[in-house]
Amino acid sequence: MVEPGGLAGVVSDPVALAAAIQQAVLDVPGIVGISPGRGFVESTYGPGVTVQGVGMGVYSGRLEVSVHVVVGPMAIPALARRLRGVIDSVVRQHAGRAADIINLYIDDVVLGAGVSEDVAG
Repeated sequence: MVEPGGLAGVVSDPVALAAAIQQAVLDVPGIVGISPGRGFVESTYGPGVTVQGVGMGVYSGRLEVSVHVVVGPMAIPALARRLRGVIDSVVRQHAGRAADIINLYIDDVVLGAGVSEDVAG
């Protein structure tokens, strides 16, 4: 169930948070880009701005964050752990609380993308 007051009651500026998550994720080695989603568009919307690939909502009192990424060839479990840590850190910094659920979608793997040795495995 979507909460009355929804995201605005939990996150003061959802667009700024989504943009901060997007930038932090793009800075992680092994990330080639942000995907708008596959089969549906995941975005956070604000007045005159759309942050693609990052969505948030409050459902049954739980803050849920979803992020769609494109990665280079590498060990996905290690990258997923790193991404979840980065996303959690950004949410805590901007929202003053942890996300209850972090949905991470690896929408594509670009085989030709260079990946440094420290994240490749």
